[in-house]
Amino acid sequence: TYSPRIVLYQLRYLDLNLKTKFAVLKEYERSFGFLYIRIDNFDQFKNQEGKAATEELLKLVARTLLNNVSSHDTVAHWSDTEFAMLLSRSDTAEIRKEAETIRILLEKSDLNLAGEVLEFTASIGAYQAQMIDEPESIADKVETMKLELANVTNGVYFLQ
Repeated sequence: TYSPRIVLYQLRYLDLNLKTKFAVLKEYERSFGFLYIRIDNFDQFKNQEGKAATEELLKLVARTLLNNVSSHDTVAHWSDTEFAMLLSRSDTAEIRKEAETIRILLEKSDLNLAGEVLEFTASIGAYQAQMIDEPESIADKVETMKLELANVTNGVYFLQ
């Protein structure tokens, strides 16, 4: 199912893909990456720029993510203002590189509204799925990433 505001998968679809990725992990020992993407200072941006600018920002982030993933990856809303990506990459270095690339792409993306350029950044939590993980454990991983990213702006945190 798609998110109504932005053509992006919702959490339900992400859950289905997570289960598939974990089945492949268990059967073929092929890991995958998970990225949690949070727009930095989102509430401040929303208060300063308003609802219309906020909607455009969310669309810009979604487009940036969608335009920079492979056909084997999944991009979805994690919440109204957070995003998640399932990456087909199974190597830690590749997952780190992808997270950093996405961070830089978002940092370089400017939101142009009525001639005014609005800048923003995002912070990303990254994780490589392990054999001991289960689909349900990803929510716990995201909570850990949120805590670690609480005082980070425009950065990447790799959860071990």
